[in-house]
Amino acid sequence: MNKIVTYSLKPCLLLLLALLVLPLQARRNWTLTDSLVEQVRERAPRYAKTVSEYRAQLYVKGDLHVDRKNMLLQALPHMFHLQKGVRDYVVESHSDLHYTAPDIYDEKMRGFTGTAGRAWEADGRLRDFFHINVYASSLLGDKLLSPLAPNGRNYYKYTHQGVQDTANGPLHRIYFVRKVYSYQLLYGYMLINERSMTVREICYIGHTEMNHFIITVKLGEEGTEEELLPVHYEVEVNIKMLGNKMTGRYVGVPEYQEIAFGQSKEMNYDLTEAYALTVDTTSMVRNFDYIGQRRAEPLTSEEQRLYRHYFQHQDSLRLASQQESVSPSENKFLEGVEDILFSRRTVVAPNIGSFRIYQLLDPSLLSYSRTNGISYRYKIRYNQLFSGDRLLSVTPRLGVNFKHRELFWNVNGDFNYWPWRRQSISLEMGSGGRIYSPRITNVIDQIPDELLDKSQIHVDYFKDVYMKLMHSWEITNGLTFQAGLSVHQRSAPKKSRLILNETGRQVSPKEVADMLPELTESDFGIISSLRRTYNSFAPRLTLIWVPGQYYYMSGQRKENLDSKYPRMTLDWERGIGGVLHHSMKYERLEFDIRQTFSLGAMRELYLRAGAGGFTYQKHLYFADFEHLRRNNLPDEWRDEISGRFQLLHRYMYNSSSRYARFHVTYDTPFLFVPHLTKLTKHVIYERVYLNMLYTPTLKPYWELGYGFGTHLVDLGFFASFEKAKYQRWGVKISYQLFKR
Repeated sequence: MNKIVTYSLKPCLLLLLALLVLPLQARRNWTLTDSLVEQVRERAPRYAKTVSEYRAQLYVKGDLHVDRKNMLLQALPHMFHLQKGVRDYVVESHSDLHYTAPDIYDEKMRGFTGTAGRAWEADGRLRDFFHINVYASSLLGDKLLSPLAPNGRNYYKYTHQGVQDTANGPLHRIYFVRKVYSYQLLYGYMLINERSMTVREICYIGHTEMNHFIITVKLGEEGTEEELLPVHYEVEVNIKMLGNKMTGRYVGVPEYQEIAFGQSKEMNYDLTEAYALTVDTTSMVRNFDYIGQRRAEPLTSEEQRLYRHYFQHQDSLRLASQQESVSPSENKFLEGVEDILFSRRTVVAPNIGSFRIYQLLDPSLLSYSRTNGISYRYKIRYNQLFSGDRLLSVTPRLGVNFKHRELFWNVNGDFNYWPWRRQSISLEMGSGGRIYSPRITNVIDQIPDELLDKSQIHVDYFKDVYMKLMHSWEITNGLTFQAGLSVHQRSAPKKSRLILNETGRQVSPKEVADMLPELTESDFGIISSLRRTYNSFAPRLTLIWVPGQYYYMSGQRKENLDSKYPRMTLDWERGIGGVLHHSMKYERLEFDIRQTFSLGAMRELYLRAGAGGFTYQKHLYFADFEHLRRNNLPDEWRDEISGRFQLLHRYMYNSSSRYARFHVTYDTPFLFVPHLTKLTKHVIYERVYLNMLYTPTLKPYWELGYGFGTHLVDLGFFASFEKAKYQRWGVKISYQLFKR
């Protein structure tokens, strides 16, 4: 009996001992892991700025394998365009790389060769994988949050997976995993040297745009100038979407030529030195021998085979082209049609200029909202560079609104004739869509229905065609003065007539006034001036001030960048009568201010405020504001959602002679959605909106919104209120398709 009891207690004692020892060991490992990561994290901001600048030669070699592809691949913008029947490709490039702290990477590709052609050049985002500062708080241009970010402990978990003794000290392998499912977060490992508290190697695994990637970065030997810099990259990119599957494996080797340490030298607001390569006009060399002389990684036997096959195929094509005497085949014609429908391309014509032509079938050109329905927009860009870096740009735009059956067009031409001073002349012409005149409709509404046949009075809306001629001059850095003219012709669908209901006789405005003695002199003036077309001729002055404007020089041309301070605009316009037939007299004054604040950890706060009014109101005019209007042909996603009203009826934009507005947008990748389910990992950011508008008739109107974005679409959900009374809700959809 005793023997049986002793035998039963033994495993219990072992289990009890394990329960006591294992938590202690786990606690020790956790404490060690936490200590190592925290010490490196504390040093990371200093390490990130230790190297203030460097110049390097970057060699990149890549292999691309296509497992599956279909026709849908061609419909995606910025996507690889592959050769028919070819599954394997090899590409090589050689670049000059210039880094300036904190995170400006300026790369100029000097040479390129390979069998893929456009499959490499079409997607410049691959270069970002070789622009990594492992100690920075964000990676790939603020797309990813680093596990070494100051707030990294809030989003990552760390585990210790062993230690290795080296001549330079113990090397600890630390694994990191994301706490929530988000494209902004990563998982992988890093090797930390306990003696120097530096990262010797790090591996990032995650997603961005259409890619699942694995990036392994090895840093330079300890004690050398390259200790904190990458010396070897290995990148694997897997693309799976819409039935297509491709895998790319790349190797990058930077060879450093100059490395500067310490604080970045003061450059004021001129960042030309940081963008020195961007402004270099040296053409790229497409030559196998050129790359061969600079190849930092030898070719494998498979890569040599791909090159041999590619060169043999090119020789066959040249021979066939020399022997062919007939016109291009039907296949070539179909390829050309496919190029127009699905491909974005730049056509350069000697002595004429370059044309940037966008594909016709691009879902990202579509947008939807409850207020405006489905819209489609398209544009072409033309550029011509003259001596002295003078630049002529012409951009035609076309837009269609299917809900309201409206066609919009716009042509904007700009000639920068004094590039250094940013002096330019711009001419813009287009159709502004429908505009409304409450002053006219209010007077007509006062006339009894039994007196006049109002079906003969066409003042519900007017079509606007405009021309704006402006001269722009940057007086000093960030302060721009513009002067010019604004001309509008606003036309009703049909000519209005004053017809009596009883007799069907057309009467004059004087007869109507005699029948309605309660009409004021101002009301009578509007009826007397009732016509189909109203014109306006107005001098216009605009003052734009951006304090702390960063810029760089592209040759002799000044290119403005961002600023840490707000952008302020003061706009004045005065309508002059008598210049054009039936010209209207008015005076408009508007002020607009906007700024984006970076809150760290890829969070942003966008603020916009403004006010405006018509200060001269004795004559008929259209309350058509420059900074409070519905943009029919927006250029950017932010033009469509942030800083604009999504559910405001188009009539209300022209319903008042003055307004005040305020907008707040909070942008963060980690708000609600990433914590819900694994399916929400496709959400790359979330936004909260508050839009407010105050006019004499809206006291106030406001909108609350919530939105989120994926690599495919941006969605915003909005609810509108007048005072505290709920009005309606709606959705705004904008298709992005991996354009971020």
